[in-house]
Parts: sequence; C-alpha cells; structure tokens
Amino acid sequence: MGGESLYFGKPHPPIYDLARRRLAALGDLPPDDRILAIGDGIGTDIAGAIGEGLDCLFVTGGLAAQETATPRGGQPDPARLAAYVGAQGLSPTFAIGFLR
Repeated sequence: MGGESLYFGKPHPPIYDLARRRLAALGDLPPDDRILAIGDGIGTDIAGAIGEGLDCLFVTGGLAAQETATPRGGQPDPARLAAYVGAQGLSPTFAIGFLR
C-alpha cells in the first residue's frame, strides 16, 4: 500500500546488531570468534550466523529431525546431515542432535 516494510529477525543483520548491543550492555563485547550462534533453523539461525561470520551449532533434532534422520535423544545420520546441509548450500560449524 505504498508503506515501507522492515523485517527484523533472523537471518537479517539487524537482529545480530541488536544481540551484539545487548551483549555489550552486559560488559565487554566478545569478539566474533568468541560467539557461538545456536539454532535448529537452517534457513534462519544457521544462514544468519554464517552471514554474520559467526561459528554456529546446528541442532538437528528440531526442525530438521526428519531430514537429518535424528532420532529422539540421538545424533543425526552423518550422510543425511551432509546431504541436507549440502542441499541448503550451507555449512554449519558444528552439528548436534540435541542440547540435552
């Protein structure tokens, strides 16, 4: 309708700028090589972290549990994980089935 639309969320840079400002408000802002982004959304969490040059931990037992063949409480099937992230064109730094 002629108005300006802004999207504020992952994978777009403004959400990472906000996160860095909040970290800085807690004390010294760590350098990017000391920050680990964690998430289960390959197209949001992981894409955003990679776009920001951050290390990232892909939790495969969430949104991509079926695609990565991650059993409940287990770890992803290595071949299925490789195929999934390859198809997405993304390469997370680390991957784990679940945090707990």
